[in-house]
Amino acid sequence: MADQVTQGSSLAGDIEAGLTTLDSALVEARRAVDMIRASLSQIAGLERRVREMEAAMSRALESLSAPLAPAAPASTISQLRPASFAAPAAEPAVAPAETAPEARVSSCLRLTVQSTSGSLDLKAVDGAVNENPDVVDVALLDYDGRQATLKLWVNPEADANVVREALVESLKGQLGEDGRAEAFIDVDEAA
Repeated sequence: MADQVTQGSSLAGDIEAGLTTLDSALVEARRAVDMIRASLSQIAGLERRVREMEAAMSRALESLSAPLAPAAPASTISQLRPASFAAPAAEPAVAPAETAPEARVSSCLRLTVQSTSGSLDLKAVDGAVNENPDVVDVALLDYDGRQATLKLWVNPEADANVVREALVESLKGQLGEDGRAEAFIDVDEAA
């Protein structure tokens, strides 16, 4: 009989110990659930920021791949070549056709100027462009503080290469030749 009493109290003790362990595990599980729930708002915030960054990168890629003018086919846009304040070689002159006279179409230059250190002085770039009488119109395409991209329409009677060389010299004078800025100028498309 004493054996049965000892076994009963041992069984009750084991059950009590198991319940205590289970209760302790449930308390720890509750703490873990509360920590995860507290982190959900941070995770949702991070997810929102990642979606915003993806959308911004997508818009940036679209703007980089979009044609410069709605009617301009992509094949007319030439690659930019760094001018590095050096005038490009003049293109060979082509003799005009002796058949029907053609109307002259204004050339269009794409000017990209970027600062190598600090912010870009957009007034200096504007001054260099505006002092050239053969530039008949200007459009600012992009400016982010360190880089500016402009589209320049050149007088149809002027040679685009001569205008390009003059712009390089003017930019040298306005921005300095000490490497604080780099310029890229290229013929963009007929306008």
